[in-house]
Amino acid sequence: MFYLPIKKLPKILLPMVACAVICILVVGCGWDDGISARPEGLIFEEYRDGYAVTGYVGNSTAVDIPSIHNGRSVIAIADEAFSGNDRIEKIEIGNGVSVIGRCAFLNCRKLKRISFPDSVSSVNASAFCGCSSLEYTVYRNVKYLGSDENPYHALIGPMTAASANYVLHENTKIICDYAFSDNKALKLVIIPDGTTAVGYYAFGGCRALEKTIIPESVVRIDDFAFHKNKNGPGKEYLESQIDVYKKEIADNSATVEALVRERDAYRDFLLEKTGSVSDENLISFDEKIKKLSSLCDGLRAEINELPTQLDNADNRTITDITFKGTTEQWGKIEKSGMWNGDTDAYTVRCVNGDLTDPNRNGGNGT
Repeated sequence: MFYLPIKKLPKILLPMVACAVICILVVGCGWDDGISARPEGLIFEEYRDGYAVTGYVGNSTAVDIPSIHNGRSVIAIADEAFSGNDRIEKIEIGNGVSVIGRCAFLNCRKLKRISFPDSVSSVNASAFCGCSSLEYTVYRNVKYLGSDENPYHALIGPMTAASANYVLHENTKIICDYAFSDNKALKLVIIPDGTTAVGYYAFGGCRALEKTIIPESVVRIDDFAFHKNKNGPGKEYLESQIDVYKKEIADNSATVEALVRERDAYRDFLLEKTGSVSDENLISFDEKIKKLSSLCDGLRAEINELPTQLDNADNRTITDITFKGTTEQWGKIEKSGMWNGDTDAYTVRCVNGDLTDPNRNGGNGT
């Protein structure tokens, strides 16, 4: 994820800087109880070997983000850079920008059109969330953003509810963060030739996913891209839950018994002191007893359901990955540490041989 680094001055310079600022205010401008207005336009901060756009001040409805600022490349739009802007309707992003940060255009409700070049390789989470007026290019029920030259550059996500498979446009270059996340129906993913990156949690939580075809053009797979691609819990986990549930039932039952004794003792105390007891006097005890008893009943029902779940545990989905390149090329793809976290066992089938999951059953390097 993209976060703009904050640069700090050495502590020894802080007093001098403070004095200089005070002198400028007193001599140059005089004291002002208000805060000086920031000049209109884009706000830039140094980022890596270039600049990032970190904000915008102004009333324009159209904003152009340049390729160059102060003689150096503009390479990123920072997290929340335009978040909440209620005026901008159109944005043109210059060639060279590669990263659009998290929530960069969050809730820009009047934004209708955004155009960005092929240099964009990463569109982070919620970059366009809440942009209710934004016009997408739609192909086969999937929405895209890009430029006039390639309106299918960035796959944002499906238009409607879950489907078993989608046909992606052949000009897709990047699959954005969360694009198909938690789609419980998706079974097949064919990533087009020419696609270079699969974003954070792009297919995360797709528990029915059975097969994925990845082209050799892919150079980056982000964290959790295929996280939790499995149909359900395994047999070992289910068997361990029986003991967990039984212990919870025993502990809660012991607590219920203790509460019943406390309630009876309190009732006897009230009878002795006042000669009468109402339901309201005992309601706090009764509510706790009822809640814990209900929890125990629920856990017993879970235990009764476990044999059926155990019978189905061996039918869990196995994700099969076909890679249209060699095992060596697969190894060179930049994969974040948890790109395949908590998946079922799988095999990557390359043109020159297969690779099996190294984390299970002595695999050989995926």
